[in-house]
Amino acid sequence: MADLGNSVPVARTPKHALRTATIVVAAVVVVILIVIIAIKAQTPSADERFGDSMKRAAPSFRNQDSKLLATKAHRVCTLFDGDFDFHTVAYGIQRESDTTRYDAEYFTARSIMVYCPIYLPKIDYT
Repeated sequence: MADLGNSVPVARTPKHALRTATIVVAAVVVVILIVIIAIKAQTPSADERFGDSMKRAAPSFRNQDSKLLATKAHRVCTLFDGDFDFHTVAYGIQRESDTTRYDAEYFTARSIMVYCPIYLPKIDYT
């Protein structure tokens, strides 16, 4: 209850309570959005994580840009869409990346696992 200087106290109206609740909720939403944006800004994208993991796992990819590696990985999926087989795709990666056969096959298999798991049966482990 608020005292407006009269001898009779006046109760706050429901509109005032609703307005206050709306302001509080809006402030909480703004704070949550700021936190989400801050976290998202610090979180690397899936493509960056893929490229970084490839650079750690396959020595011949260490000097390549993470985004370029992710682009190549997406292209691997496109090649499988075109009915190329595992070894043909891996050989193409080997030639264009000047890498070892092992690293090219690892890259191809990892690309399938991350970006186009529908082609998992095409991975040739021989």
